[in-house]
Amino acid sequence: GPGFYADGECTSEFRDCPFARYGNIMSVMGPSNGPGKELDAHLRYYLFWLNLDDVVVIRRDGQYTINPLADPASPKRAAQILLTGEPPEGYSHPDEWGQFWLEYRRPIGFDTGLGTDEFVANTQGLIIAAGSTVIDATTGQTSDWKQISFNTQWEDPYSDLVITIDSMNDTSITFTVSGVCPPESCPDDESDQVALEPSPPPSSPARGSNTRISLSLTLDIEY
Repeated sequence: GPGFYADGECTSEFRDCPFARYGNIMSVMGPSNGPGKELDAHLRYYLFWLNLDDVVVIRRDGQYTINPLADPASPKRAAQILLTGEPPEGYSHPDEWGQFWLEYRRPIGFDTGLGTDEFVANTQGLIIAAGSTVIDATTGQTSDWKQISFNTQWEDPYSDLVITIDSMNDTSITFTVSGVCPPESCPDDESDQVALEPSPPPSSPARGSNTRISLSLTLDIEY
């Protein structure tokens, strides 16, 4: 489920910082008083609210551009990076290994609430999540959950992945990715499919149509 790696005063690698299940403040599945009023990109794709064509699928090093998640007219509303290989020994949440989702959250549409002084910093860079677990990309700053985005560079402490912001404006953000797969060494038959099952249909169901979606919920109840 959605979570949040909130570092607070933690200066270690993000996986070793305090973790809060259902703590993704950028998702409606997070805290009830959080700024996120809709689902994050990972869950939107899983529920067919994003099509494959809406996602920049990153399998090679290079420069990429995405647009605001909250703009339904955006050509690319999110990006997904999948690293190859096995997770390090003792790695928590192995099913999320190497699967990163990137979002550009501008204060428009369902993200209008991010335009307040309290949360506007999250509209000025990339939001990064391991699956649906959002990562505080400003490690080491006390109580910085109000700014979890980054607008310069982010390095994954568990791999060679480095994401560098090149430019941004109201309608797009451009960034360079390295440490995924150098172009000269990537296989020719590399898949461009998002690493999430089941893959959505070619187009999402039309609004107002009769569509059945099944969800499985697991509840942990303490007596």
